[in-house]
Amino acid sequence: KAAGPETAAVSLAAGSGIGTAASPLSTAIAGFSATNSTTGGLFVADVSALVVQAGGVVMKGADGPMVIRALNGSLTVDGAITAEEGALASGNLLLRAADGAGATAGDVVINQPIKLGKGHLTLYAEDDVTVGRLVQVAGGSRTIEAIAENGGITMATTGRFNTNSTNNGNQLLRAYGD
Repeated sequence: KAAGPETAAVSLAAGSGIGTAASPLSTAIAGFSATNSTTGGLFVADVSALVVQAGGVVMKGADGPMVIRALNGSLTVDGAITAEEGALASGNLLLRAADGAGATAGDVVINQPIKLGKGHLTLYAEDDVTVGRLVQVAGGSRTIEAIAENGGITMATTGRFNTNSTNNGNQLLRAYGD
């Protein structure tokens, strides 16, 4: 999508997925919230910075990975992300922020909880990852990854990773910068 004025916020709702892996929903918005009720995943690629707003992302139903990307700026989670119900709880989640051409900070900032039932979770930032709330995957043998390509990883006193250790979960933290 060509760069232009951003829309302040949108609320997305679907029964059978929002975008696809091959064709993500391309946006120029400041923020969004989303609900998917039956099947399919959530694939959003924004041309600039992006905020998951109050109302968050709620995935229900069956068969749904989530990929949320900010292509030129930070990705901030200010609304909870949950995929804990039904078969959809097995979908993976990728949150990715890139610097892009404008050299804007490509940080991933978690200000509200993220809870997945069985999927793997990756936080990938070209710059910094900041975790201020619970990030959890509950299923057995699942992984939480936090990768800061050119920066650091910061955990607030209210932030933590939980991979449900009784189910052999893994955590991988990589900071290549600071």
